[in-house]
Amino acid sequence: MKKQLSVVSGRWSVIGLQLIVLILFIFTVSFAQEIPKVQVEAELKSLKESCRKLTLDQCLDKWETMAENLIDNQIAWTEFKRFKEIKKEVNGTMVMAPDGEFMMGSDYSFMEGDARRNEQPRHKVKLKAFYIDILEVTNRQYKHFCDETGKNYPENPEWDYYYFLRKPDYPVVNITWYEAEAFCKWAGKRLPTEAEWEYACRAGTDTETWWGDATPPEGMKVANIADETGLRKYDYWVITNGYNDGYAETAPVGSYEPNPWGLYDMIGNVWEWTADWYSPDYYKVSPLENPKGPEKGRHKVVRGAAWDKEPWFIRSAYRNSYDPTHLFYTFGFRCVRDKQW
Repeated sequence: MKKQLSVVSGRWSVIGLQLIVLILFIFTVSFAQEIPKVQVEAELKSLKESCRKLTLDQCLDKWETMAENLIDNQIAWTEFKRFKEIKKEVNGTMVMAPDGEFMMGSDYSFMEGDARRNEQPRHKVKLKAFYIDILEVTNRQYKHFCDETGKNYPENPEWDYYYFLRKPDYPVVNITWYEAEAFCKWAGKRLPTEAEWEYACRAGTDTETWWGDATPPEGMKVANIADETGLRKYDYWVITNGYNDGYAETAPVGSYEPNPWGLYDMIGNVWEWTADWYSPDYYKVSPLENPKGPEKGRHKVVRGAAWDKEPWFIRSAYRNSYDPTHLFYTFGFRCVRDKQW
């Protein structure tokens, strides 16, 4: 009997000791977490503020480090997961334009006279492989950029005062060259060179557009340009007769047939900023490999025409230029990324 009591007493002693250890552990952990609370809050606040000046990848890395260091901190983990989703949305889908060469520019000018002189001489260009967005940058993607960096939202176009916030899948417009460049840099990308843009637009073709030398094939919607729908609203337009793309102004990105490399809206919808300074005579001195345009200039090159443009603008070789501070409701962009290996 005494032996049994001794065993029971021993068990209770062990249990009591375990309870004491557990209580001390809980107290210690609670006390240890209480000490750095103010410091943790300060670090979280500092990181949120610093992210406004960092790229998306830099912010993601910093929040991942913070979340790993503060295992039980929900704010850190929530921010890390949020930035992962933002990165996924902003990255979108890209395709690789392979190493290759093509004939850049045009040989003739009988249709528009002086309008095509800046596309001459037609010349060979060799390019290294790069990745390019299959879609133009959207309102949704650009909103992430504004929200995370503190930039102002772009102005809405005159035909829709709620365009930016209520049409997330439409191309962002009213963007200067500097704003387009800043977005691409924040997203870990860059603007395409003019040569890269035309190479991707042609996608291995040698005709005026990727679909041929004539107007869009009957029954085939290939681009958002000045058309029958637009003429009903803008009765002074010169349009591509017999073609109806269904939109008077911009259309949701990816609404039309892609070119042979799977790229949408390379022609039409919105003009796209490129990285290059503009010179009408640059093609005369352009290097054979990976040309990057003049070293300096007053205007930046835009490519691809827009939803309001007449038939003679609808060509892979057509080039135009604007002051980099210029913004308009026909101006947007897409990004590229270098192939790392």
